[in-house]
Amino acid sequence: MPVTSIMVLCFSLAISAIVPFNGFVSEWLTYQSLFAIIVPGQTSINIISILAIAALAMSGALAAACFVKLFGISFLGKARSENALNATEVPASMNVGMGILAVFCLVIGLFPIYFLKVVDKVILSISGTTIVGELQGGFLIAWYPINISGNAIAPSAIFIALAVIILASSIIIRLVGGKVSERKYGTWDCGFSELTPRMQYTATGFSKPLRIVLRILYRPGRMLETEKGDSSYFAIPKKYRVWTEPVFEKYVYTPFLTAVKRFSLRIKLSVQTGSTHAYLIYILATVLVLMLYNRLA
Repeated sequence: MPVTSIMVLCFSLAISAIVPFNGFVSEWLTYQSLFAIIVPGQTSINIISILAIAALAMSGALAAACFVKLFGISFLGKARSENALNATEVPASMNVGMGILAVFCLVIGLFPIYFLKVVDKVILSISGTTIVGELQGGFLIAWYPINISGNAIAPSAIFIALAVIILASSIIIRLVGGKVSERKYGTWDCGFSELTPRMQYTATGFSKPLRIVLRILYRPGRMLETEKGDSSYFAIPKKYRVWTEPVFEKYVYTPFLTAVKRFSLRIKLSVQTGSTHAYLIYILATVLVLMLYNRLA
């Protein structure tokens, strides 16, 4: 599915805030707004802003790692199932739909100033303030920077610079290396007859670096079980199991949910008694409270 894979790659780059897609511009503007409220004399606000900047940076890194895993498992390596092996490209109408969205992601990332002007009209009608008034830009479309408090960024210029660098590098490599000759050899397969899907990265393999770095949160564990055989020199079945401990769910969410369930059960047993007289008293008390509230208001 070459076309679908390219579209998913574009969307993965966009949501991971990679140049030159729209996610990069939105994240950059968020960074600038957080930096703008850091001023001397406001210690509490400055600390909150710095923590928010760190959290945004961490979320961007986690998003990139997440979509590297998504794209790698979905489109790279050998097929892991019969359905994946026999997968075919989706109809042209679906590719066109994805292509339109991919073009929007790219165009917004290259020329954000025009779309910011459209959004600014909505913000002006709601809050009475303008964002475009804080922005400064040139008149050349290809080099149209967004400038906030002296910090400028030009996504289109970065895109053109990257294209020029790639093209120049290719030309230099071709001139220095001379004529390229292609030779094909079989890769080393560790003595096996052929490579199988079990020999490549899995979803767990992609996420292992994160589990190592954030082991204080995920508390990863692993266990290797080996069945006894006649001799340790011969291959015997081994089972390798890895897991993570949901710290937040175990120590925060589950105790809170248990407390809420217990409280709800007590309220249910004390309020929903099945007595018609008790229900009439509840209704009367509610009406009296509402009448008192209406009187005071």
